[in-house]
Amino acid sequence: RDDTAREGGNERRRCYAGGRNTKEKMAHYRISDKGESIDAFRGNGDLFEPLAIDPESIVLAHPGQLLVSTEGDDDTTPLSDPEIMRFNPVGRQTDEIPVPDKFLYTVDDGNHVRDNLGFESLTVSPNGHVLYAATENALVNDGPISTLTNGSPARFIQYKLSRQLPHHEYIY
Repeated sequence: RDDTAREGGNERRRCYAGGRNTKEKMAHYRISDKGESIDAFRGNGDLFEPLAIDPESIVLAHPGQLLVSTEGDDDTTPLSDPEIMRFNPVGRQTDEIPVPDKFLYTVDDGNHVRDNLGFESLTVSPNGHVLYAATENALVNDGPISTLTNGSPARFIQYKLSRQLPHHEYIY
């Protein structure tokens, strides 16, 4: 979605990008038309733990509301489950959208997301009411990991943003 700021009769567009600063071992995402980097903070004001999140996708849900997805990483301590987080434009996490158990590493039934293959992409419907989150690869029970010669099913979750709960799920 377009986030256009109007100042003095002029329009300025903002560009949102996400990333992880591995040199300084802290999470950053970039915001603004000038490209300055600001730190991402948990809701309590603390910086994210070193390498605690692996941001993959960022989307403007509504003006002033950014959603960021992470793939998760089961090699970290503590374990980093895939997440969908809501941030305000100054980098403070304001909310987390619930993720069904099968998309977490901590599920005991054998069906869970694979390491670093969680939520690769997010998009919001043009009216801003629906969020779609997609995995990068198959869950463990959905089939093998994709290769250059064999595909793999991916899952899409549809959320109604007004409720922040999964509404539908699709396997593609």
